[in-house]
Amino acid sequence: MNRGFRCSLTLLCIQTATITLLLGGCPPFSNPADPSDEPAAKLLPFQSEKELLDYFHAQAIRRTTWRQGGGWLLPGVAEDLAAGDGASPTNETADYSTTNLQEEGVDEGDVFKSDGQYFYIARQRQLRIVRATPAGELAEVGRLDLDTEIRDLYLFDSTVIALGTDWSWSALATELIWPPYRSVSTLSVYQINISDPTNPTVIAELSLDGVLVSSRLTNGHLILVLTVQPELPGGPTRTAIERMTLDEVLPKARLGGGPAEVAVPWQRWLRPAAADGYCITSVVSLDAANVETIVDSVAVLANAGTIYASTAALYITDTGYTTSAAPRLHTAIHKFSFEEDGTTPYVASGNVPGRPINQFALSERAGYLRVATEVTSSAWAWAGGAELFGGDVAVSSGQDTDDADDAEPPYSAVYVLAQAGDELQVVGHVAGIAPNESMYAARFVDDRAFLVTFERIDPLFIVDLTDPTQPQVLGELKIPGYSEYLHPLGDSHLIGVGYAVETFEPWGFTEPSSVQLSLFDVSDWSDPQLVEQISIGGAYSYSDATWNHKAFTLRQQADQTLLALPVVLTPDGTSWSEWAAPEYQGVICFEVVPAAGFTELGRLAVLSSDEQQFEWRGWADWRRAAFIGDTIYAISPNGVRAAPLSDFSATHAVELEDAE
Repeated sequence: MNRGFRCSLTLLCIQTATITLLLGGCPPFSNPADPSDEPAAKLLPFQSEKELLDYFHAQAIRRTTWRQGGGWLLPGVAEDLAAGDGASPTNETADYSTTNLQEEGVDEGDVFKSDGQYFYIARQRQLRIVRATPAGELAEVGRLDLDTEIRDLYLFDSTVIALGTDWSWSALATELIWPPYRSVSTLSVYQINISDPTNPTVIAELSLDGVLVSSRLTNGHLILVLTVQPELPGGPTRTAIERMTLDEVLPKARLGGGPAEVAVPWQRWLRPAAADGYCITSVVSLDAANVETIVDSVAVLANAGTIYASTAALYITDTGYTTSAAPRLHTAIHKFSFEEDGTTPYVASGNVPGRPINQFALSERAGYLRVATEVTSSAWAWAGGAELFGGDVAVSSGQDTDDADDAEPPYSAVYVLAQAGDELQVVGHVAGIAPNESMYAARFVDDRAFLVTFERIDPLFIVDLTDPTQPQVLGELKIPGYSEYLHPLGDSHLIGVGYAVETFEPWGFTEPSSVQLSLFDVSDWSDPQLVEQISIGGAYSYSDATWNHKAFTLRQQADQTLLALPVVLTPDGTSWSEWAAPEYQGVICFEVVPAAGFTELGRLAVLSSDEQQFEWRGWADWRRAAFIGDTIYAISPNGVRAAPLSDFSATHAVELEDAE
């Protein structure tokens, strides 16, 4: 569920929704958090197999012993949901649209891919291939059944690389927590020859232990980041855990369905200087031309958080909670270099206060890593934890949650890090931005950072990063509602996708209502302007693009900019306090004129399993939009619908039916 639908837990009343511009400059922003006060982050190698195994035993015993004392077992949770360095790095100038990417040259997997002639669609355990052009001959031409549910697809040369997950239940998880979670899984990587789209064929296959956190394809190599939680013995006593062998701990790989082999040899294992539990994060580099070739692998005995990748390096953050359920107040960042031969050596680590909200909160430029975070004091963190766990949290640190009233409130910050040897050192920062407000969106574009925070009204902040050692807030714009995804439109404008809000009086709380599109003029860094803001649908409407940037489709050509946004809409005027079933599910197409705003060109409904009755299950179904020439497409797991941009009523469709 996206962040907007959790607002009722934290948001307060919004006064009359008006636009307020900050005139005469911005108020000073303090720097209350000194990054040098954070503990040093560093990854250390193991000197022997025994040292690795002993370390794992100690961490597993610590975690299970603490849980049996009455605490909560908190598995590592990947935070990667969704900061490009420059204008949108997608194929916007071509005659067809492609996946919306964060960084040019770094491909990201998605459930839908297009090569301008065919669509490749993940439908549960099947790859479906649709001939997309000409639209009048829209048809499914090929399908392939696989053994696992497909999560992501990549196009590489004349192949599709499909990533599928096979879940199984962990006996330990079922025993120790409720509700149980599925911590044991296997990632399957399939290489599929599509030179003949009517006859897709698996030509290489690899399976790896673990849950896929994120993946990237760059410079001919597929980079996989996985989290592995080794299954402990049932009723895990100290003795039972200490009997576990190294073979039971090391994650495995299976080439072409063959026998299990160690995926990461013990010599390539690392641990944080400050112990962080027994969960494993592994980084595996595959040859994209033959996924059965493991080029390199490395493992860290720590959780994986937000994942960011540039063309030069992979950054893995570690936030979340400690093994005693204490919320962390800082984020460790570990850098792995992308070498030309496909290896991914560990090179450096650093710390920043707070937590990044998603991958767009990180960006690399000219050798510097820029990170936007929400910073929370210990008392506020514990108060939030008490709310999360129903007010009953065992505070092992002795922190009294009542101290939250006197603690420094949460705020947003931007930190700039530079590599010095094996350290990522903070060389510049600006903090104290928007106290008491939560960060909802971040985007780095060249030498600027754009931040959206929200409590009672939505401020858009512009942070100047021209001098990486002296970042400063230059501009602020306050508008009603909030954006959850920001997308650059050239050098001078910014598109925001988020939600309008509804205020309930006299109680004084707010809830998200309709989908909201905003267009900002950011050509003057000190004085951003709102060009136009529009609302779509009623309360409980949503767009996939607010939590998944790959659902945002923008095509810029010399004479026209088109935006296609997948949405699920309730009737206009629906209030958050009343229930209304969605009445529309599909794509809305806008022309975007930087000086004027949005003009709706038409709507194209997606094919649904029951077009007369929409189910409220946005977490399960997905929607995408695509352009090929002068045709727009609405894609879902159930099929493809097409229409010319000149007449949205002249549609063609192909339904993806289940195989008989």
